[in-house]
Amino acid sequence: MLRSVVRTIAAGSLAASMFACGGSSGSTTGPPPPPTATGSVTATSGLAFDPSTVTVARSGGTATVTWHFQSVAHTVTWDSQPGSVADIDATSSASVARDFTVAGTYHYHCSIHPQMVGVVNVQ
Repeated sequence: MLRSVVRTIAAGSLAASMFACGGSSGSTTGPPPPPTATGSVTATSGLAFDPSTVTVARSGGTATVTWHFQSVAHTVTWDSQPGSVADIDATSSASVARDFTVAGTYHYHCSIHPQMVGVVNVQ
């Protein structure tokens, strides 16, 4: 009984310390999570798309990615796109979604801040 209590307390302490520190030691075990039908990207005031790469699956033929723009204006301008997806004009303090119906790799950048680049992988 005492061993069981000690193991339970030790496991709880390990889980609590991992949560407080933001995760594990950084090593990954296993494959990445499968893509979802929706994705989300934030255009940060630090001049980056976060995450810079998003992977989505076409569930029912369509995948949706939503860009969340903070107070600084950014665009989403396509460099390459296997399917037809409209650019996102200069936007700030709003969210804009785009639907993807064709599988492939879509590269984009912010035309205001060309160092901001991103990729949407549609499966």
